[in-house]
Amino acid sequence: MAADCISPLTRAFVEQSADAMIALSDDLDWDDWTLENFLYELPEKWRLSRIAQDPAGAVVGYTICSLKGDAVHLHHIILRADRRGGGPDGLARRLMDELVESAVGIGAAAVTLKVHESNRRARRFYAAFGFSEDGVNAAGYVEMRYSCMNS
Repeated sequence: MAADCISPLTRAFVEQSADAMIALSDDLDWDDWTLENFLYELPEKWRLSRIAQDPAGAVVGYTICSLKGDAVHLHHIILRADRRGGGPDGLARRLMDELVESAVGIGAAAVTLKVHESNRRARRFYAAFGFSEDGVNAAGYVEMRYSCMNS
């Protein structure tokens, strides 16, 4: 079976495939991203974000990232429902590996993200990847950090 292809996300791809990207999270009540969210300009966004497609070209996941100070921040990661929970060789792991590789490649000190404190599954995934928890903000999001010095 051919592997999914992960490549840089472009504005043109988003404009052309926004409906497919939005549909990836139709089963997630908490996700309300719109085309405007995808097109919102952020520092280094188009260089750092990734799209994952299956061998037939269908969108199966993506990351939206930007540069914040000396860190790459993961704003959003979504995988199609049948691609979630793939274990150590799964698509989420491959997308995170790409993210860290990109961060190291631009000389970032860390990768940061925020995940709701109730999302234990995601918190376990990030912790297993090497992220540490830096506390919970007022909105109930756990701030997590991965040191690029680990890579």
